[in-house]
Amino acid sequence: EEKASPEAHLNEQTTPLEESQEAKLEAEIAELKEKYLRLYSDFENFRKRTAKERIELIKTASEEVLKDLIPVVDDFERSIKASDNESDSAKI
Repeated sequence: EEKASPEAHLNEQTTPLEESQEAKLEAEIAELKEKYLRLYSDFENFRKRTAKERIELIKTASEEVLKDLIPVVDDFERSIKASDNESDSAKI
């Protein structure tokens, strides 16, 4: 002889109202799961986008600094060449 578990006994006596509430709760759980997945996806996209933007910003910032330094380096090179021909240290 097998005795039915109390849960099985309860499941046999569910009313349409309880089934309706259970269906609503299941629908709410499914909706919350979908919202969670969307939020997680949005966050992952945000994280990837900001990482990419940060790398791009560092790259372009370095590029601007180097562009600004080129004329200065050119001036130093010209002054070194000019100083090779000059013997007066005061002029150098």
